[in-house]
Amino acid sequence: MATPTSAPLGRILGCSLLFILSAAALPAADLLRISPVTDRILLLEFGEGHIRYAGLGENWQTANRIDHRPLDLERATDPAHYTLTSPNDSAFGENGETPVHLGRKSKGHLFHDLYAYNRGDPDYLSRHSIYLQLPHPLRSGKTYTLHLDNLASNSNHWLFTFDEAALRSETIHVNQVGFRPAGPKIAYLSQFMGDFHHGPHQNGGLDLSDYEGAAFRLVRMPDGEEVFQGTLAPQQPKTAADSAHATDFGPHRNFSNADVWEADFSAFTGEGVFRVVVDRMGASFPFRIGANVYREAYVTAMRGIFLQRSGIHREVREYNDLVYPGGHRANAMYYQPNRMRVESGPQDQIDRSRPVTDIWGWYHDAGDWDGYQHSHWSVPAALLLAYHLGPEKFVDGGVGNRWKHPGDAAWVEEAGSGRPDILDEAAWLIEFMRRARQALIAQGHGTGGVPAYVGIDGGGPTGTTSWTDTRDLVLHREDPGVTGIYAGLAATFAKALETAGRPTAEVDDWIAEAEAAYTWAKANDGPSEELEYGAAGLYFATGDPSYQSDYLGWRNLGMSWDTWAATGSRHHAAFLYAILPPDHDHLDTEAQTAQRQRLAEEARNLWVNPGLQRGFRATHISSFQRNFLGIFSTPRTMMAAVAHHVNGEEDFARAVQFAADYTLGGNPMSQVWMTGLGWRAEEQPFHLDSWALLDLDHPVYVNPILPGITPYGSHFTFDWFGENYQHSGSEDFSRSSAHPVIWRKTGSSHGGRGPAWQNPAQIPDWAPSDSVGDGPKNETWFPAAEQRFQNRYSIAGSEFTMHQNLAHTAFTYAHLMTAPEVFSSYDRPQITLDGILGEHVGRQALQPLRVEASDDVAEVRYYRDGRFIGSSADREDRFAVYWRVADHPVETGATVRITATARAWNGRPTLPTEAAERTVTIVDGEGAFTPLESFEF
Repeated sequence: MATPTSAPLGRILGCSLLFILSAAALPAADLLRISPVTDRILLLEFGEGHIRYAGLGENWQTANRIDHRPLDLERATDPAHYTLTSPNDSAFGENGETPVHLGRKSKGHLFHDLYAYNRGDPDYLSRHSIYLQLPHPLRSGKTYTLHLDNLASNSNHWLFTFDEAALRSETIHVNQVGFRPAGPKIAYLSQFMGDFHHGPHQNGGLDLSDYEGAAFRLVRMPDGEEVFQGTLAPQQPKTAADSAHATDFGPHRNFSNADVWEADFSAFTGEGVFRVVVDRMGASFPFRIGANVYREAYVTAMRGIFLQRSGIHREVREYNDLVYPGGHRANAMYYQPNRMRVESGPQDQIDRSRPVTDIWGWYHDAGDWDGYQHSHWSVPAALLLAYHLGPEKFVDGGVGNRWKHPGDAAWVEEAGSGRPDILDEAAWLIEFMRRARQALIAQGHGTGGVPAYVGIDGGGPTGTTSWTDTRDLVLHREDPGVTGIYAGLAATFAKALETAGRPTAEVDDWIAEAEAAYTWAKANDGPSEELEYGAAGLYFATGDPSYQSDYLGWRNLGMSWDTWAATGSRHHAAFLYAILPPDHDHLDTEAQTAQRQRLAEEARNLWVNPGLQRGFRATHISSFQRNFLGIFSTPRTMMAAVAHHVNGEEDFARAVQFAADYTLGGNPMSQVWMTGLGWRAEEQPFHLDSWALLDLDHPVYVNPILPGITPYGSHFTFDWFGENYQHSGSEDFSRSSAHPVIWRKTGSSHGGRGPAWQNPAQIPDWAPSDSVGDGPKNETWFPAAEQRFQNRYSIAGSEFTMHQNLAHTAFTYAHLMTAPEVFSSYDRPQITLDGILGEHVGRQALQPLRVEASDDVAEVRYYRDGRFIGSSADREDRFAVYWRVADHPVETGATVRITATARAWNGRPTLPTEAAERTVTIVDGEGAFTPLESFEF
């Protein structure tokens, strides 16, 4: 192969695939990446375009703008359209070889609005993975070119060197945030390849038996020094059951439908940024090893909670200090004495005879503007539990939130409040509950209780946001159960303030508030399961034996711990009682010992032991849990954390760690289950305010979502819209985009949208016949752990709540922090397109694209009018990609926009900037760069 005279071969090949692009004549999908699954299988990823989603004031069901470039699936699934050649590997040679087998895995990647089909638009844009099994293994250090037969309009020839240390492999899954030096450190190897079914790779599962004992290396970045070496080992076969639940999880009740192997480097205790490199396979995403590595995850999770606060302007420092406006503070609010614990009805059903004022400051849920004190109380409860388990880790300024009231000039700086930031957040809802309780008394509407519901349910499809919604708000009647819980929160908060060194008068004031609320709740026949938390909290804070007596009289050691939300008021009461120190006043040590033993037993049997035996050690999933809201996405670890605190068993600590590993990227999708964090962050939760607030209106960037959101993520079948999944908010609608097919109950109406479940082309030949149709099994050939569809309209897949998701996420990463640290700026990588790209580009040139980059940049990607050109990780050559201009479908004289984007080592992306874009005109000639004819394939 001849090489361009403008750059030596070694630097062209550098650290990544080189994109030398030759385009198809007709618009088609973009080829986004080629990467090794192993040395015998290549993965090609195709994208079908871009959606510019509706922005502020636009109807989010009709105003999307879509650029759809479908993949020709018939041709893309024919091995004859792929040829691999090599100048220095004789097994492939100049004439090349075609794949011996091929498989496909597809799913909806960007989903369109509800009325797309009425306009002839597609319902969604897919992301397709094509797996090519090669006739011979790739050889390390050898150069290859994959030729495509006009399958993609942005590339026909991909030149790469098979360098395992440079090429990321989708087979390797790792916690993208990182690990503590002394804890377990494991990367997982696994891959479900869709309808691939050939040789040892049966039913879509990658077989890695040939790699047993293969070497892996831990490589430091960016200098590439090898610091540790180990060997691969099997972890779990795909025939092993991950769940005791009889349905929802496909063949064998296995989450991943593929064998899982592991690379264990726990013995390495050094610090820095690293990648796992596996011989004959490739490399992982980068990650960090450090003493306080979970701090970024903790701060991001806490920011997610903060940004759900209602009624205030919030500074969004992650997006250039954008202000997230506060809504509802000036809206009229009315007390509803006959309603409790239900969403507000239509405006014409509001009783406006009892107006109330000075009640503000609850939390929103996803697309709703209302607060549910009967569930949201678990947010401060979780944060207070994290604090009491390790108060030394939390400092004032640890998160550094800033906010202000609408109309005020001054910002409230929580850094400098005199209390750790985790207590500032814990105080938010507790102070609202006190404010509401006291306002109702003062205005003649209450006698001392806390309401269970406040606000108004969500906005609508017309683009209404929380700050543009002018509907009246409601406040429901006093709730004895919620008031009992509030008593426990106020007392536990008082104890935290005492621990943090706050003035005695402040502590005493909260104790008095807790006692008054508890007395009212008991007098008004509050439910015992909610009064338990009030009694436990007051005993925790005061040592008064009467509260211990109340608690022990109500507690039930035989209660179920296997709840889908994982914690309730009884669980939190048990946590408080279990963590009391032995010298606590009047402590009944026998009762506490029984409680601790019961808690540890349940944690071990329901969560820890089943989780440690799973392929990806998903310890955050109960053994009997269904594929339900938040099962894979949310790290529910409170039981394991408390159990470790009280008995010190290492398995409990490992369980918390492994849950975080899973939700931070060590899972079959390499998905970080939270927005704003990691290389493959969650992208499309259902969050109406984000859709309008962060409207980038850009052909490359998808409008981002506010950080710190953990979505539901997965749901076993249709949701509350029913089986008819014509509605884009149904999970069956999301699941209709999957290939191989996901089982659906016969009779589901498709309304002409999406592939029918009985379509033979969607059912692999190897699929078990008893898994199709009306059978009792809810079987799927698409792994349950990969059933996250980035459908922003899906309620059961993409919505989230404070208590089911965000509270657990924040607790887990708060608990894993190890040292106090104040907030540091949320810097993003910075790039500037190099001046070598002038105003004119010769059509017959091989045009270099380069950037000047900040030190934290790890990868740069380039686009032409939103069409992917290529990517590079070669810092030595300033992240160069070489663009064959003539092979792109642009005419001489055309004006095109070149865009560069970048990722830092921690995966944090750039935002659009003028410096990273350039408008150029295509002219005839070679310009100043290498003529095309000097480059031969």
